[in-house]
Amino acid sequence: MSHPDDFEEQDEKSGQDRRQKVQSVEVGMRLLTKLSRLGATVSLSKIAQETGMPASKAHRYIRALMETGLVSQDVDTGLYRLGPEALAIGFAAMSYMDIVALAAKSMISLRDAINETCMLCVLGNRGPAVVRLEPAPRSVAINVRIGSVLPIMVSAAGLVYAAFSDERQVQALMEQEREEMLRFGRADMLKQAEQSILDARQRGIAIVLSTLTPGVSALGAPVFDHQGHVAGTIVALGPEAVFDASPDGALAAEVMRAAHDVSRGLGYAGKTPGIS
Repeated sequence: MSHPDDFEEQDEKSGQDRRQKVQSVEVGMRLLTKLSRLGATVSLSKIAQETGMPASKAHRYIRALMETGLVSQDVDTGLYRLGPEALAIGFAAMSYMDIVALAAKSMISLRDAINETCMLCVLGNRGPAVVRLEPAPRSVAINVRIGSVLPIMVSAAGLVYAAFSDERQVQALMEQEREEMLRFGRADMLKQAEQSILDARQRGIAIVLSTLTPGVSALGAPVFDHQGHVAGTIVALGPEAVFDASPDGALAAEVMRAAHDVSRGLGYAGKTPGIS
C-alpha cells in the first residue's frame, strides 16, 4: 500500500514540473520578444546581453525555438531572426485585428438595428472561431463566447466558409465532418448540410434552424478581403420562435449589408452575393 507521503512527493514533483514548463514558456517568449525588437538579424551574444541570460542558456532556448520554426539562423552569417512560424503567427494576428477593428462599428450598428445577438468569426485551425460578440439586450441561450470554435457543416459561420471558400483547410474540415456524420449514422444531417451549402452559395447568406443549438436560429454572411477571399463571417442569431431567418427577410438583408460594408473596408471591390 502506498504511504500518504508518497502521494505528497508525487504531487510536489508534478507541481514542480508544471512550474518549470511555465517558466520555460515565459523565458522563450521573452527571448522572442527581444528578437523581434532587435532588428532583422541578431548575434547570440547580443541576444544574451539583451535578455540577461548566459550565452549557453540563450543558445539552448534558441535551438528549441528553431526546432518549432519560431526562430531561424542565417547559414552564411550565423545570425538569428524570427522564423517562418513566428511570421505566420504575426501575419495571422494582424489580419484578425484588421477585420475585428474594421467590423466593430458595423457589428454594433447591426445588433442595434435588428436587436439580435451578433458575432464575427474568422477561420482558425479547427474551424471558424468567434473573435467578436455583440450580445443583444434580449438574452439567447447559446454556449458561445470569444474563442469558441464552430463546426463547418452545421453552423451559420461554418456554412459560409463551406459555400464561399476554396481553402484546403476548409475542404479538409468539411471532409472530416462528413465522415463523422456518416460514421454516426447521420446521413440525413449530411444531406441537409450539403443542401444548406448550395442554398447559401445561391442566396448569399447561410441559414441554420436549430441545427447547432436547439431553439436557436442563425443567419451568416461572408466578409471578403481585397483578393476576394473569405476573411470572416458575420452572424446574427436569436430564438427560433421570433427570429426571422427567411433569406429574403429584413434580418437577412441587414446581415448581408453589414458584411458588405466590412468587405468594402477590407478593400473588396467585387460583387457581394445577395447585394444588388
